[in-house]
Amino acid sequence: MSASVFNSIIGTLMDVFPHVTVWYPTPHPAPLVLIAGSKQQQYFSPKYIEKELLNENIRNSLSKLNIQNDMDVLSCYIGDENDLRKAVSAFSVNSDYFPFVEFSTDVKLPKEQIFSEFVLRIRSDSINDHIDWTGLNKNEKEAWLANYQRLYEACGHLLMLDGTTNMLDKLKYSLAGLSIFPDKPAFLAARVSAEEKLFSAGVKMILSGETDQALVLSGEILKIHPQSAIAWMIRSSAMQHKGEMQQALTAAQQAVALAPDNPDVHSTLGIIWFGAGQFENAVTEYREALRLAGEASSSDKAKMLSALASAYAATGRFPEAIDAAETALGLALSAGQEDLAKSIRKQLLLFKEGTVGQKQH
Repeated sequence: MSASVFNSIIGTLMDVFPHVTVWYPTPHPAPLVLIAGSKQQQYFSPKYIEKELLNENIRNSLSKLNIQNDMDVLSCYIGDENDLRKAVSAFSVNSDYFPFVEFSTDVKLPKEQIFSEFVLRIRSDSINDHIDWTGLNKNEKEAWLANYQRLYEACGHLLMLDGTTNMLDKLKYSLAGLSIFPDKPAFLAARVSAEEKLFSAGVKMILSGETDQALVLSGEILKIHPQSAIAWMIRSSAMQHKGEMQQALTAAQQAVALAPDNPDVHSTLGIIWFGAGQFENAVTEYREALRLAGEASSSDKAKMLSALASAYAATGRFPEAIDAAETALGLALSAGQEDLAKSIRKQLLLFKEGTVGQKQH
């Protein structure tokens, strides 16, 4: 969509309806904006919203958008017609006689750019002009406004987060929101997503031989989030590829200390121990990773088991290596991972040869 088309849609609505409000699914960001037009001033009642949320169907439906209460609903409010005029001052009316939207040839802009130029510009706290306080006494009203102000500030970070494609910025905004509401699902999900993508970017750098860039990336992550196990995992892998095993080990151990319940950090430490020839330590970390894997995919578990099997074999524990590899093979096949299954079959042959060698000896 182009900016002119977007302005035409908003402007035409304001041309028809004297009262307009704009909404965005803030608790569960999505690439859409909701617009409500009316002849009368629009008011929204916290009490009425709470009453509607007692309906199980409504509550279950909205919970999928991380909306649990009246404040979550009203956090989706962006602005009204007065706020809109700040962003939409000139526009082409769209009508049956002049279908501007349908035939516009203006250059389309990325969603993030339209978002930043529109939603972030018009957002205001004018919701205060639209609250129906029926059913709330003075103290309840004051408490509601104080809580909403905190939520308004937190959601500002969420909107900034959704308005950028830079993963470091997404991490920064998610952490800013979590500093206000530590348990908000939207911020938690955004932080996890940003860290996962940053980790993938770091791994790609390392595999491409760009270890120094990966180390820079880990440093940038730690500036934003000093408690990021992901950053230490990137640093550990990069130092291993540079042959600096002690620093790689220190970084991997730091990752485990920060996120002891994360199976990936134990896998990373297992890799470092294995590379350092400390195979029993590698076995310990791979087994812990598997214990914590929980709902990990069959493919991921197969990879963990394959690594564990190699560690077992390196210590001469071939029966355990074979058991782990056979389980890994079954998981790889069930996941349709033919290349992984082929690699595990080669492992099994080597492990069985090792067992025969032991018996002959």
